[in-house]
Amino acid sequence: MIKFTTTWWKAVLEEMSNLIRRRVRNKHKNADGQTFSDYDSKYADRKSQGKATRKGESTKSRSTTPDMTLTGRTLDELQATNINQSGGLLTFPTQGQIIRYLAKHKNYKIVNVGKSNPLGKDETDFFVKEFDRKMEKELKKMGKKYSKTIRVKL
Repeated sequence: MIKFTTTWWKAVLEEMSNLIRRRVRNKHKNADGQTFSDYDSKYADRKSQGKATRKGESTKSRSTTPDMTLTGRTLDELQATNINQSGGLLTFPTQGQIIRYLAKHKNYKIVNVGKSNPLGKDETDFFVKEFDRKMEKELKKMGKKYSKTIRVKL
């Protein structure tokens, strides 16, 4: 039996969180790989002047290039939760409403809300690579080979 430890899941899920943050903040891409639509000019002006936040909130980014990082709270909050040997969840504990709102407006999807695979290509590719690596390592311990080939007999 292949064993996936909570340590392995935690490391993989935390790296996936970091990949999402980098895709959004540095590459300015949504979960479908599309470049975010430009901010409307009034919002971009307020953001660049540090006046787009609510009173009392600090501004993390004044960039007028869409990076979904005004205060930074939403992306900073992304975390791995409910981790066990079967897996875990990537969640936005208090920012879910913002994530759903962004997914419905323009192309500001940080993740694909409601889809069977909510992740972007980079995050999905990373998970598949790590899963394959883990399977190969564990099967090697058992004296078996790991094959990604699926044979179907008709």
